[in-house]
Amino acid sequence: MTASDLASISFGFDPDKEAHLIAKNAFEYYRDDEEIIKYWYQRYRLFSKLDKGVLMDREGWFSVTPERIAEHIADRIVRRPEVLVVDAFAGVGGNSIQLAIKGARVIAIDLDPVRLKCARENAKVDAVFLSPPWGGPSYLKSEVFDLDDLTPNGFDIYTAARKMSPNIAYFLPRNTSVKQLVSLAGPGGRCEIEQSCLNKKIKTLTVYYGNLAVQREE
Repeated sequence: MTASDLASISFGFDPDKEAHLIAKNAFEYYRDDEEIIKYWYQRYRLFSKLDKGVLMDREGWFSVTPERIAEHIADRIVRRPEVLVVDAFAGVGGNSIQLAIKGARVIAIDLDPVRLKCARENAKVDAVFLSPPWGGPSYLKSEVFDLDDLTPNGFDIYTAARKMSPNIAYFLPRNTSVKQLVSLAGPGGRCEIEQSCLNKKIKTLTVYYGNLAVQREE
């Protein structure tokens, strides 16, 4: 594969053009494929959340590590927080996902760009918790704490998290600018700002975005 070939590869998923990769719909494509259909009937052993957007190419059906086995392997490998693990034959991501769930930093490698695309989609998280350093107690000296004063920049942190999931919990100083927090939700978005109290004093804010925000009935 040449450099120009690599540059032309898209890892974005198009559900209209690549519907055959959507695992929950696989029966439609493989009902007459004797090699694959037996794996379809065991699909929830492969991914317990298979119906929630998991992608699989044909080879993925018979090569992915069943979830319970992948969990056990991850337990054996991840002995300390943020251990770095290279998954040299990542496929559609079964092992990489379990390693990441256990707290490892994972580099997933595969020769097939389609399987890497599947792994990338399958590894998408349900929610992101953000608790960046506030820069010490000096934040209390400001009447209003500005997200720009975080390091890294508080807006940039949120933008990066959005690439993983729209469901974000952001743990911040009690005096953080409410206007800025609301602006992060974007047009038509919503957020919920929760104040945490100790000894009858507000200590912190946790801001919930996406599906984490409470939906109030009209």
